[in-house]
Amino acid sequence: MPTSYLSRAQESHSFQTGAKVMVFGGSLSGKSHDGYENLPRPLLVVDADTSADAFTDEARFDAFRRLGLQHVPTADALLEFLEEFVSAPEEGSAKYRGLMIDSLTFYLDQKKRELKIDMSREAQQAARDHQPGQADYARYARRFNELIRRVSDHGVVVYVVDEARTVFEGKNIVTTDERKRSSMGESKFTHPFDIILQKVSRERVIVHKSRYGKWQKGQKIETYRAARDLKPILDGREKKRRGLEDFDPATKAHDELMDLIRTLGSKSRGGVIEREDMERFFGAAQNNALSASDVREIINEIKRKFGDPTASPTSQVA
Repeated sequence: MPTSYLSRAQESHSFQTGAKVMVFGGSLSGKSHDGYENLPRPLLVVDADTSADAFTDEARFDAFRRLGLQHVPTADALLEFLEEFVSAPEEGSAKYRGLMIDSLTFYLDQKKRELKIDMSREAQQAARDHQPGQADYARYARRFNELIRRVSDHGVVVYVVDEARTVFEGKNIVTTDERKRSSMGESKFTHPFDIILQKVSRERVIVHKSRYGKWQKGQKIETYRAARDLKPILDGREKKRRGLEDFDPATKAHDELMDLIRTLGSKSRGGVIEREDMERFFGAAQNNALSASDVREIINEIKRKFGDPTASPTSQVA
């Protein structure tokens, strides 16, 4: 007899979307430590960094389950694992409250090597979107993002660790730690996440993205403690900003549209966008059936009508 769908119906108090958090930074900045210390249990760790042994002291860290490189050895295997995690809930999404990938950099670098994508300094200075393999890499990113969103939809908190990369200006290395960037890049892997934090050191953090009211984009925290600052979000005790409670964008364009209209604001709240337009734009940002190209047309329409808040004064005059 087939499994009954009705037997799986959930009470209203029992379902919620898990937070999706990405933390990047240099070695010894505490990225992994923050996850092991604060993620809800039961916790499953995909340990590509082979650092889990440092966190097995149960006097300091609650127990967790681990999948090492022998179990998830490749970037494609990571996708297969995520597929199984959401498609076999009894052993995956219904069994665990937290999922950590430590670190995604290992898998992305492997995928770039497989696709022969140039990771040299010269390539970092130039646009890389036209390199052979970029289309396949973009497809990989889309599938990874879709699966991360599905894991979160099952109520599981997702915590992804990522390494910081050197930034170049021309031929010069930008030496300031604050100017380093995520190895994921700025476009392909960022939009599913509710929070993106850069750990400059154990206590110094830069907020690159937050859908939660306690932090603003660009905010610098000099006395960061994950147990105090991040854990309430991981535990579901803090809510997202008004209007973002159910926002889970399918593409980076959807994410950019929402950020743009919230920055410009509605006239009724001191912004520049008329109420009827705001309702239309807000609906488009939440409509994951719209393609990225359709959403970008709306973004361009808004910038033509109301201005581009990210443009320099010179470019706006021009």
